[in-house]
Amino acid sequence: MDKDVMKRLFRNAGLPIVKHVTVLRSTWSEQPRKVRKQIESALRYPVFVKPANLGSSVGISKVHDSSELAAAMTRLRASIASW
Repeated sequence: MDKDVMKRLFRNAGLPIVKHVTVLRSTWSEQPRKVRKQIESALRYPVFVKPANLGSSVGISKVHDSSELAAAMTRLRASIASW
């Protein structure tokens, strides 16, 4: 199941969803500072970094502050590559 699509469908159906930010791998690779600002303007730490389309608990990292974000994104890419 694609978590981003699911959240959009639920929101359009009027169901409550948690705040989230969807980030494409290419955007993170090309503009990590911009993505960090986008995340930090929409959410508060801690945040959870997880893939949009792997299992519900595969590749998840809890990020306590901005210093942990890059490492979590690197671990996420490794999780995706291993599937």
